[in-house]
Amino acid sequence: LEINPNYSAALAALGNISLNEGKLTEALDYYMKAVEENPAIEGPRLNKAYILYLKGSYMEAIEEYDIVCKINPNNEEGYLGIGNCYNKTNKRKEAIDNYDQVLKINPKNQMALYNKALMLYLDEN
Repeated sequence: LEINPNYSAALAALGNISLNEGKLTEALDYYMKAVEENPAIEGPRLNKAYILYLKGSYMEAIEEYDIVCKINPNNEEGYLGIGNCYNKTNKRKEAIDNYDQVLKINPKNQMALYNKALMLYLDEN
């Protein structure tokens, strides 16, 4: 970072360290800087979305996950994250739609299978 303070990979690495230490706000700052530097970078954007999810900012998280899915339409984590956010906001149909998208990419994704089954169960009861 001393050579290039805007190097997205270094910023992402610092975000990962902060996240692993439980410093969510600090990690979010690093991920935001990494994304500013390189808008097409997937990993830091996923982590940014995940932190927003953890903080309860579900709609903001959905926006970030959606960008990830536009960058890489085969990104399971992006669709899973969107589904989880919709789950938290009681939008079960939208959650199921996103879990289905994950399952189109990877029919064996255990988290999507479980979450979809849970949503269907809740709809029936």
